[in-house]
This record gives sequence, structure tokens and C-alpha cells, in this order.
Amino acid sequence: MAAASQGATEAGGIAIGVLPEEDACSANPYLSVAIPTGMGEMRNAIIARSSLCLVAIGGNMGTISEKALGLKWGKDVFAIFEDVHLPGAKVAECVDQLVDDVVDWLVGQIERWD
Repeated sequence: MAAASQGATEAGGIAIGVLPEEDACSANPYLSVAIPTGMGEMRNAIIARSSLCLVAIGGNMGTISEKALGLKWGKDVFAIFEDVHLPGAKVAECVDQLVDDVVDWLVGQIERWD
């Protein structure tokens, strides 16, 4: 997550981290906002519920649980380099495809809001 936060921050964006710990001591230095929950992995539900969509890279257990919750709640889930495929997730073959898919989805959302 540090790499994603670094990329967002260096591109001029905001990086928000929903942390499993009770304090922000372990937050990566690229976060604009650190939200310590003290909830451990249960914070995955907060991430899945509060996201417009989910972008999953890899397939650790936490990532799989976030994807599953997002799909259960009707969220669009975009994935790459997954170890376990969940039906309904949109899997990209390369990073460029993943970025294109997510950008297209976001543009579609903006058009609906107008």
C-alpha cells in the first residue's frame, strides 16, 4: 500500500489509509490522511463499503476478503495478478488495461452524476 500511496501523492492526489492498528504509528509516510481503526482485518469491511469501486492487486487473504465484500455489496471490483478469482471481478491482463478499465469506469460514473 505504500507504493500506491506514494504514487497518488506524487501525482498530486490524496492518499487515505484505513489502518488496522489503534494509532497511526505504522502509517506509511505517503499518506495524506491516516485513519487508525483498532479493528484489525475487520477494517476491510469499512474499505469495501466506503469505496466507489475496488482495485485489487494480488491476492492475499485481506485483499480477497475486500473483493468478496465489495462484490457482495454490488461494488465494481477490478483486479490484476490475482491468486484467487472471484466471479464478478473484472480481471486485467496488464497494468495498462487495469488503468484503462478503472478510468473508463470512473468517467462513466462522473457522466451519471452530471
